[in-house]
Amino acid sequence: MSQIKSYIKMQLLYYGIEVPEGYDNNHWSHGFRDVSTQLRKWTKKHYKEDYMLLRSIPGIGPIVASGRLSELGDLRRFKNIKQ
Repeated sequence: MSQIKSYIKMQLLYYGIEVPEGYDNNHWSHGFRDVSTQLRKWTKKHYKEDYMLLRSIPGIGPIVASGRLSELGDLRRFKNIKQ
């Protein structure tokens, strides 16, 4: 769970979103958990097939799969692996 929290914070910082000081701790607030749930629901609704494919890979959890699809969108737009 701590790896997932670190990954989410890293992604937020990467995109220039600073975690407010009151929330930057080891405990997740209810709001953080709600965002995670909403992100997974959105991803399943818009990219269900790709989400399920990513989840079938060992080591890829719901947060990582949702994050990747949120960043990349439709994976079929890439013509080859190098893109």
